Amino acid sequence: MPYERNGKLRQGADKTKRLIIVRQTECRNEATKQRRLPIEEYWRTKSEDLKRNPSEFFRVFKPFLKDKVVRRDQDIELNINGDIVKDQVKVSERLANHFADIADRTGETNADL
Repeated sequence: MPYERNGKLRQGADKTKRLIIVRQTECRNEATKQRRLPIEEYWRTKSEDLKRNPSEFFRVFKPFLKDKVVRRDQDIELNINGDIVKDQVKVSERLANHFADIADRTGETNADL
């Protein structure tokens, strides 16, 4: 193997192997970049949809939730600037706006989350 444990080439590895590895790394980096572009566009579109249709919030983010079972007897309460919001429609709208804002800022260099 031309690699040592830390991932660097041994001194005896020839130049051709080094160039191949560098080219493979460049290609992998480009492929990763190209794969991330449609993912970013998808979440940007979903964040815009969430602003227009907050009822879609649960359907979009459900795969990221830990529980697979929906418990209908548990309501979410939000503390917003000292006010407790218990109305589930308002809670879903606030959460949808919050996550839509985060998704909008995805990719910014100075995103203040």
